[in-house]
Amino acid sequence: MTALIYFFICLGFIILQTTLFPLVAWLDGFYDLLIPFVIYLGLFRPLKEGLPVVFFVGLTMDTLSGGAFGMYSTTYFWLYGAIAWLIGFLHFKNNLLLPFVVVVGVFLENMVFLGTIKLGHPAGALPGGIFRTVSVQLLWALFTGPLLLLLIRAVHRGCAKWIVDRFGAAEV
Repeated sequence: MTALIYFFICLGFIILQTTLFPLVAWLDGFYDLLIPFVIYLGLFRPLKEGLPVVFFVGLTMDTLSGGAFGMYSTTYFWLYGAIAWLIGFLHFKNNLLLPFVVVVGVFLENMVFLGTIKLGHPAGALPGGIFRTVSVQLLWALFTGPLLLLLIRAVHRGCAKWIVDRFGAAEV
């Protein structure tokens, strides 16, 4: 049942990101909405639950993006692995650290993308306006990242409670 909840959360984020955000001018430079979701999985869910979802989300985004295959998968796996590893050392569940975790995730994704661009065109310059775009995404992540993490957590808990109450499922 948890996989179904994750599927609908991911589907909602993908629809928002690919269909609605391009229609709103001031949301044009928004970061990848699935980064907070991957971070949520790394922070709050066990490895056996999060790793298959990260794999599915990465493949889905690689398929839909039209870019070099593997960019999203690579980013999500590195981000998930880093969060799962660092959680043993740092207390990330502290709400004061949440904005910085999402900012680092957005920065990591942008570095993977820029590295891929640079590998494809070693002698060429980076696309114009890239530093402005990355800066805008980092600012968006600083302010909205923690809210998205808390929203994902609330939606997951609410859906899990509803499933348990409605269907009597033992574990969600």
